[in-house]
Amino acid sequence: MKTFSFLSRFAVTAGILTFSSLSAHAANLADTIKADPNLSTLSGLIEKAGLTDSLKSGQHTVFAPTNSAFSQLTTDEMNALNSNNDLLKQTLSYHVVETSKTSSQLTTDTLQGHNTMKSLEGSNINTSVVPPAPGSLLINNAAGITTPDVTADNGIIQEINHVLKPGLSGAAPSVYGPFTPVPIFQHP
Repeated sequence: MKTFSFLSRFAVTAGILTFSSLSAHAANLADTIKADPNLSTLSGLIEKAGLTDSLKSGQHTVFAPTNSAFSQLTTDEMNALNSNNDLLKQTLSYHVVETSKTSSQLTTDTLQGHNTMKSLEGSNINTSVVPPAPGSLLINNAAGITTPDVTADNGIIQEINHVLKPGLSGAAPSVYGPFTPVPIFQHP
């Protein structure tokens, strides 16, 4: 019985040590996206575009379209992204800013008039807070944050309900696909 008790304590202690050492080290943005089943389409496209390494270092906020967001794209839009690696890189880079921002910080910045951020692609991403729900944050006047503040060791992921479209050839930034309002994250 004493042997069992000693082994049980050892196993529990070892388990706690192992668990705490694993939880103390979060995954980088690329690995966190890859591990999320709601972001599997995005993860595959990041890999296809060769952008995985760029999400493993630096501090970033990733506006990550969910699988549902990608399903809103037309067949032609999805085919264009899949067949044109430059367009794919440009579109995915547009979803990343070179600073780590929580949803609360994004909302506060927007309310204080700081409603644009420069994406890695080079174009601005616009944010707005809209009624009727105070604190509802929209990206490019259409995309809502559906899962806020997923943390990684080098940044924050804001899961969004639309694929952002950079302002190509002077056009205003927007989203791909039709705008379909859905319940979005509301900042308390």
